[in-house]
Amino acid sequence: MSKIKSKQISDFTADVRSCFTAGTSITISNGVISVSEGGVSSARPSIFNKTANYTITTPASSLLQEIYTVSSASAVTITLPNATLCASMEYHIKRLGTGTVTVNTTSSQTIDGLTSVVISSQYANLTVISDGSNWIII
Repeated sequence: MSKIKSKQISDFTADVRSCFTAGTSITISNGVISVSEGGVSSARPSIFNKTANYTITTPASSLLQEIYTVSSASAVTITLPNATLCASMEYHIKRLGTGTVTVNTTSSQTIDGLTSVVISSQYANLTVISDGSNWIII
């Protein structure tokens, strides 16, 4: 197996850096590439439990995903933020309680062409990602 030359690593790092915003730090150690943007590296997602209607706020640009659980015996509506303000943001919404969970959009946006999706079974979940205009179920 041939060794990678220092020049090749430098070129690779420059190429990768061009895909990110200014202030992105890229390190390579023992074959592992680590990327942190603006001094903040990726972190484990936060988990928020909701028991009543809730509107998700636009996340910080450093976040990639958030997880919401809903543990209520009553029906609950979770409203997603504006998809145009959080491109590539991913939300996981899981129904833990017995009450139906409805996931709504804002600004006439859609989730796979629908303005809302119902999570009708206990322990079922919905994962969506913003394409910069609407939400896509993944």
